[in-house]
Amino acid sequence: MSKFTSLISATLLLVGTATLYTLFFFYIQGQIAIAAQARLDASGIEQQDQFQSSVASLLRNTDADRTELSSYVSNDSNIVNVIQSIEDRATLDHVTTKIISVAVGAAKWKYHEPLTITFSAEGTFSALTAFATDMESFPQASHLAKINAQVSTNHLWTATVTLEFLKEKAQPPTQ
Repeated sequence: MSKFTSLISATLLLVGTATLYTLFFFYIQGQIAIAAQARLDASGIEQQDQFQSSVASLLRNTDADRTELSSYVSNDSNIVNVIQSIEDRATLDHVTTKIISVAVGAAKWKYHEPLTITFSAEGTFSALTAFATDMESFPQASHLAKINAQVSTNHLWTATVTLEFLKEKAQPPTQ
């Protein structure tokens, strides 16, 4: 009987040890999984911090460029100044102008829209040519979209000129 008692005790001890080993093994595996997830979470937060830092750095580094670029784009508050610049340039080129229309076109872009200014101009052929050249090199983001010229009286030419400008939208889109 003592042989069986030792054998039963040894078997119970072996089963108990195996059970404890299995429990500790799964407990350690669980702790490793928790640690791995925490590392991933920390890595994600670190990547987000790095991304935010790089975006902030990009904004700081491009601030002067963005400011300069925005000076070429018209907005609602400076449309009158743009028209005045056109009229001032016409006066310097010895051309008389009269605004026919100012219209905002259909939005083609997310933050900007086309602004079309159409006006009549009158002057000599060389004056109108110089004026058209000046309109092509206007300091705003623009282009001479259309010009129709014809001879009128006393060697004067009359033209209808259409300029298109890039203008900021009054209501930027919501995110």
